[in-house]
Amino acid sequence: MPHPTGPAEVPPRRLNPAAVTRLAPGTYLIDEGKAVFGRLQITLLKAALLDPAVMSDPANPTRRFFDTLANALVGLEPGDPQSRAMLALANRLAGKINREFDVDLGVFDVAHRELEAHLEIEWVRLTQRLAEATPELLAQDARIEAREDVRGTLAARMSGSRLPMAVHSFLTIE
Repeated sequence: MPHPTGPAEVPPRRLNPAAVTRLAPGTYLIDEGKAVFGRLQITLLKAALLDPAVMSDPANPTRRFFDTLANALVGLEPGDPQSRAMLALANRLAGKINREFDVDLGVFDVAHRELEAHLEIEWVRLTQRLAEATPELLAQDARIEAREDVRGTLAARMSGSRLPMAVHSFLTIE
């Protein structure tokens, strides 16, 4: 409770470094991704001590780097070439930040821009692959829908008909 004649005390912000490794629980973040954040724990703590907004303001440049990195590492698969490339970039950026960061938080903004540039290239590749795959996927959906329509029509026509079980099974299952 603040003293009636003095300014109110601001409670200290608390950072739990172990929470960094729980950014994506379960299988969403592979061990190599957790290791990247493990390498950055002390650096994140130093950054938060220099600028408490790192933990509270999503628009903070340092926070944006960590948020973008977490999003980029979620869902990677061990052994996948694109996942390995993303992990290599993440490890390189973590090493660079750990070497260069002292008190200038600008190192996070530079790393964020580099990470965003890489993600933009990956987004273009993904968009191209989706554009190539979409016609075939739509055709498959159309075939599945047509097959279901035919099954429904056959079932309606066959109701009440006396067909041998083998013929009935062939028409309804195949």
